[in-house]
Amino acid sequence: MHRLIDTAQGYHNSEPQVAEAIAQSGIPRSEIFIMTKLHPRFLGYDTTLEAIEMSLKSLNTDYIDLFLIHSQQWTNPWYSCMVLADYI
Repeated sequence: MHRLIDTAQGYHNSEPQVAEAIAQSGIPRSEIFIMTKLHPRFLGYDTTLEAIEMSLKSLNTDYIDLFLIHSQQWTNPWYSCMVLADYI
């Protein structure tokens, strides 16, 4: 069985709600694939690092399976891509 949860920093209060739902489900975290997305206001190296930490805390997890950049409007997405690669 596959369990995927798709959330984002830009969806109002969704990451804490996802954390609560996972905790209440009793399903081990290792059996849930969590995808979240970087809000465009956090584009940039340092702000992306901060945003990753915020999502980890909001989701109450040690890792995020897939972290996407949630924006179609950017001037230089490479800073966020580089930090995502460095963070791994």
